[in-house]
Amino acid sequence: MNVPLPPLDIGKLVQTIVPQTELGEVQAQLLFLSGQYVLIYKEQEKTHCKFVSPAAIARAFSNTVIDSGWLDYHTVRWGHGLSGEWIVQYYPPQQYQILCENNEWQIPLPAFIFVGYRTRYWIWASKTKQFDPNAALYAAPLPNVYGDGAICFGELHPPDCSPSQIGVAWKIFWQSNFSNHLIQGKSKRYPQDVLKQLMQVRNKRIYPSKDLVIFNKSLDVICQGITR
Repeated sequence: MNVPLPPLDIGKLVQTIVPQTELGEVQAQLLFLSGQYVLIYKEQEKTHCKFVSPAAIARAFSNTVIDSGWLDYHTVRWGHGLSGEWIVQYYPPQQYQILCENNEWQIPLPAFIFVGYRTRYWIWASKTKQFDPNAALYAAPLPNVYGDGAICFGELHPPDCSPSQIGVAWKIFWQSNFSNHLIQGKSKRYPQDVLKQLMQVRNKRIYPSKDLVIFNKSLDVICQGITR
């Protein structure tokens, strides 16, 4: 036989908790109860408590000032995840001077989406000449990049992602010596070795966008995954 429990008297519960609460240097405490909140605070050596609505809690925390500082003009989105800042940047198609297996190459490359979160960074290609959050993403036609877009920095150590440091991470990536590591699945013409494609476009004016390999996630889905 199931006997229903008596209803919980939250008022009496709070009155029981308050005398046992040692605030010390703490100015106030917030109790999370079923469906409501209770604020316990000290005023003139006396401890008080009062019920607080979710709306009041939201207003109180919304007064916190957050300033990202000046953002790089490549930055198109910035936010906070569970463990730190994350940033999305867009770089238009342009020429790059890269070091590949100790040889310097001048190559045209497509637009890039560059994403950082903590000390992890990702890169994808885009066919757009201006940033479009809804545009399809493609595998970056570069070695040293995993299938999910994550960059392998090797022995290099990029800084924590922040508005002031993501540019440093971008430079570290391009100043590294690209190798024959992770060269598959980046080119339609040379699916097993994107380096062969890069050799074909050396000293050319633009990168052939039709050679890019589609990536299976949208930028919006990627950002949602980072913010959780």
